[in-house]
Amino acid sequence: MKLPKCINCNYKLSWPQTFKQTMIVKKDPLQCPQCHHKLFFTPKSKKRIFLLVALLPILFVILIALQISTIISVFLLIIYSTLVMLVVPFLIEVTRNEEALF
Repeated sequence: MKLPKCINCNYKLSWPQTFKQTMIVKKDPLQCPQCHHKLFFTPKSKKRIFLLVALLPILFVILIALQISTIISVFLLIIYSTLVMLVVPFLIEVTRNEEALF
């Protein structure tokens, strides 16, 4: 797991830059601060993020099914959400062109 690098100039993008772009719903591509080259997330990266986020409601259902107390369930969901937000920038891979998800 490492932060993405610009394909054009090999500049290593920072965690805040990558995090901000992953949390923004806009379709604007990530941009290298050094050479201003547009970088797009690979379909593989988009799928990874989707899977991590999709596990949140599944975890919620599992906690309810196991009759875990509400306080513990909320605490576990907050921890999982925080961990996902911290890890996602390290799972990003970039490419020059925007590619279809499927």
